[in-house]
Amino acid sequence: MSVNVWAVGMAKDEGDIIDHTMNHLAANGIDGIIIADNMSNDNTREKMEEAKNNIGLKLPNVQVILLEDNVVEYTQSQKMTSLAAKAREHGAEWVIPFDIDEIWYSPNAMLKDAFTDLSAEGFDVYKTLYTNHSITEFDPQGKSPFHSMVHKWNLPTNHKSCFRFRSTDSYVKISNGNHFVQHNGWDINQHVKVAIDDYGHDKIVFGPQTIQIRHFQWRSLDHFMRKILNAYQACKALGSGADLYNGAAWAEHFKIYESEGTNGLVKFFEKNILVQNDLGSLINDPAPIMEL
Repeated sequence: MSVNVWAVGMAKDEGDIIDHTMNHLAANGIDGIIIADNMSNDNTREKMEEAKNNIGLKLPNVQVILLEDNVVEYTQSQKMTSLAAKAREHGAEWVIPFDIDEIWYSPNAMLKDAFTDLSAEGFDVYKTLYTNHSITEFDPQGKSPFHSMVHKWNLPTNHKSCFRFRSTDSYVKISNGNHFVQHNGWDINQHVKVAIDDYGHDKIVFGPQTIQIRHFQWRSLDHFMRKILNAYQACKALGSGADLYNGAAWAEHFKIYESEGTNGLVKFFEKNILVQNDLGSLINDPAPIMEL
């Protein structure tokens, strides 16, 4: 018997890709999608509504819930945990805590079927690897960055966690960055299926790749600038001395912005993010994005 799978996420200025993310999830058999728009300044909300209408016409059994998030502060863990609880109220058994810039997929099946198999095997959590895509000067034209950014890194970068609700769970907490989940406030420590047994930059041991993620973190200079400035505003709103946990990944960019302003961010993008002249170890392997 198939399981009920919902995907929950937050959006902020993701108008260049968000409709494709939603369509891809729906096309993979997901039962429901919940997205909270965090005061976007671009056409994100419009694209969300368009995708919801499109999904409703083509896959009317897929529920799409669009919410408004008017909290500036970087409180991703609390927000995502709340969205997961709402998915549970709508019958979710498995939850994918996704970022808009991620393509979740199963290499050999629909996502819905992959989660059904995980349930049959008795697992409650799946830690899935994600692999970054880079923006390069060699990218072809495409209808979205998901389609044009065809070069991925040669190794995965980290993992994200998706999970199943259990009847004994009073709640499940999602960490900042969606990397970990805690059932009833404690790490589950068992019934976890990992895509990776040992991780490091020099050694990676792979387990079964039931689910994978392609990650499109930086998609243009404009996107890079907006993402850093949005994150800066959200983190500063927490006040001094706040524990950002995984939000600290932006610390390097914040220092550049505070010392050199936007010109410093432009230089960083051109030197460290945009791949020019030589693809190096990048692999031409387009993301397996599904359309409705």
